Amino acid sequence: MENKEGKTDKNEYSAVHQFINRKYGKASKCENLLCKSKSPKRFEWALIKGFKYEKKRENFMMLCPSCHRNYDYTKQHREKLSVAKKSN
Repeated sequence: MENKEGKTDKNEYSAVHQFINRKYGKASKCENLLCKSKSPKRFEWALIKGFKYEKKRENFMMLCPSCHRNYDYTKQHREKLSVAKKSN
């Protein structure tokens, strides 16, 4: 469920991730065909861009932490973090 800014509520975010883990198990591989990680020790479920946080497997993909970070941290996200750090 999104709030008025169009962002996912933290409780909903947690609930969806818990559901995905229970229903489909822990992420077990990196589905990024261009992954350069040699032998990651863990994997994460990542929301596919353009999809909503819903309890649907097709809305998520499995990624290693490196690929997940690269996928989520776009130029726009990095700029927001930079502005936030400067204001502190």
